[in-house]
Amino acid sequence: MPVNVQEVKKRLTLLLKEDNLVNEYIRRFGPVIDIKNIKAIKEEKESARNETPSAAEEKGIDPIFEITVSCPVCNYETITGYELKAKALQITENFLLQSNYKGAMGHQTVDYDRLSVIVCPRCLFASPDKRDFTTLNKITNKMVPSQISSNTLLTLQEKIGERKAALPGGIRAETFFKRPRSLDSAVLTYRLAALRAKVEAFHELPNALYKLGSYNMKIAKLLRQKKEDEVPALQEALDYFVECFQNSNTSSDVLEYRTLYTIVALYLRLGEEKKGHTYIGVFDKLRTDLKAEAQKDPSVNTTTIEKWIEKAKYLWEERERTDLFEEKN
Repeated sequence: MPVNVQEVKKRLTLLLKEDNLVNEYIRRFGPVIDIKNIKAIKEEKESARNETPSAAEEKGIDPIFEITVSCPVCNYETITGYELKAKALQITENFLLQSNYKGAMGHQTVDYDRLSVIVCPRCLFASPDKRDFTTLNKITNKMVPSQISSNTLLTLQEKIGERKAALPGGIRAETFFKRPRSLDSAVLTYRLAALRAKVEAFHELPNALYKLGSYNMKIAKLLRQKKEDEVPALQEALDYFVECFQNSNTSSDVLEYRTLYTIVALYLRLGEEKKGHTYIGVFDKLRTDLKAEAQKDPSVNTTTIEKWIEKAKYLWEERERTDLFEEKN
């Protein structure tokens, strides 16, 4: 029996209430009503509204500019990425080190976490670091190859099917990841980036586990904005950070200290205070060892670890506050 497109449009109009949304739905999903797709369209509209600055900020300068990169996995050449202009946004971090953004120097407020991941629309290779892609050096006018090793790229080529399986049915990657990104599409960008980082972890590359923890922290923040349960993402992030520290996967002392602090913060956020306190003890031992080293070598810096330990201990002292991990507007 042939589909009655006009009847489908009438039903969609009742559900979506806007002709432009009905047309967008049919363009993307065809004349077949699916509640999941209807929810996705509504979510994208709401997310686009949320990204739009307030009336007072609309006259401000857009803090984002577009770049074009190429995929090192499938060689797709015209991938759009979104870069943040220098000093365009004031960036602060909450106690879980999740970023909050506010327009600065006449720029609009935009949540850059929604836009930071670049996604290849062909093979879904994804990363928030443009150096993972092939880029053009505008000064020399020469192509700069991806920083990802050939062995890792080979595995990523073998994993194309896995990444494509993560894309919901009926979604066109060419448009789904364009700006403005819905919360759903933003979450998916980090899930795709995590699939890349898992390959890096398989090859035991530095910071791979740290990236996996960080991506899940971004996902948790976005889920919180969606008013969905963020705890599974926080738990997954914690597991990766613990594994990262235990395997000495960070490439710098600063990342190691951030990792330890985040482990403490996540244990407290998830209600596991004893485990959090254990890692404060680990922090203290690390500082003691570093101070002993500094006595022999004056060039050893203990200032940074002191800062991070104080931050962790502050959380411990304030752990009974019910609003400790709530967002402040």
